[in-house]
Amino acid sequence: MAIKKLNIGVVGSTGSVGKTSLKIFKEYKNKFNVELLVCDKNLKVAVNQIKIHQPKYVFVNNKDVYNSIKHKKFKKKIIFFNDFLYFQKKFKSKLDKVILGVPGIAGLKFAFFFIKNSKEILIANKESLVCGASILLKKAL
Repeated sequence: MAIKKLNIGVVGSTGSVGKTSLKIFKEYKNKFNVELLVCDKNLKVAVNQIKIHQPKYVFVNNKDVYNSIKHKKFKKKIIFFNDFLYFQKKFKSKLDKVILGVPGIAGLKFAFFFIKNSKEILIANKESLVCGASILLKKAL
């Protein structure tokens, strides 16, 4: 009997938490499917991550990087986003786990979104907890 892979989202994929997480997912690719990558400014690392993990969705926060990356050719069709409101409307997956590794308050909007669009959020961002823990916990229950 085949074990169902967990669908994963990595918010802050080009940072240290994201890179470390993706390294583990690559090593155990029979157990994890990286469905979403969220990145910012590091074009070279983001392109490499997309080639390796082939996610269905990629959110690129930085407009210049988004404009560069969306025109690149990848093995499979990828849905790219740069606008968070549009992302909220069009993101259709229910992820098993989301790793929230975006530093600062920027991760809070993703935390609120993935309370409803994932089964579990793994928060590696103290600001999301300091600024929004009481609201996040109420929404999570």
